[in-house]
Amino acid sequence: MDAHTTSPRVAIVTGGSRGLGRVMALALRAAGYAVTITASGASAALDEVVAEAAELPGGAELLLPMVADVSDPKRAREVVDATVQRFGGVHALVNNAGRGMRLVSETFTTDPVHFWDVPAATWAQIIDTNVNGPFIMSQAVMPLFLAQREGRIVNVSTSAQTMIRPGSAPYGPSTAALEAMTRSWATD
Repeated sequence: MDAHTTSPRVAIVTGGSRGLGRVMALALRAAGYAVTITASGASAALDEVVAEAAELPGGAELLLPMVADVSDPKRAREVVDATVQRFGGVHALVNNAGRGMRLVSETFTTDPVHFWDVPAATWAQIIDTNVNGPFIMSQAVMPLFLAQREGRIVNVSTSAQTMIRPGSAPYGPSTAALEAMTRSWATD
């Protein structure tokens, strides 16, 4: 950017390589935002988002892809720090990263899995990403938001029906927790 233009608004979109995260990240880029996206691992999907961003005004220069586990406080801090270093700030955090029922069973829609049959490690992995991840990412960005007296956190959830659907644990309960967290944080 030259001296006659203002710095772009900056957003972090977790889970930005696929699904809704990808759509939101590219929409923010198209709207002129600089965007950092996180993904749980290197993938063709992540490479494709970078290529699509390169076609938008500002090009790939305004997209920072990072591989990061959002439930790891050290990596969350690194995502925020790298974003500030690259783009000069952060104005919005979109907590979109999530793990779904396919981690429990590929056939969960036709053959529901009872909660007591979900392996504890799988339960923990979904809760770590869907509940702890938004908390940890939000905690990492809040000092910056408080210092600049500005910032938005958007938590992406699911429908109320999915939260209580039989055979949808731990995904449904994890998104219900995120809904409660969002309401609580809004009052903070």
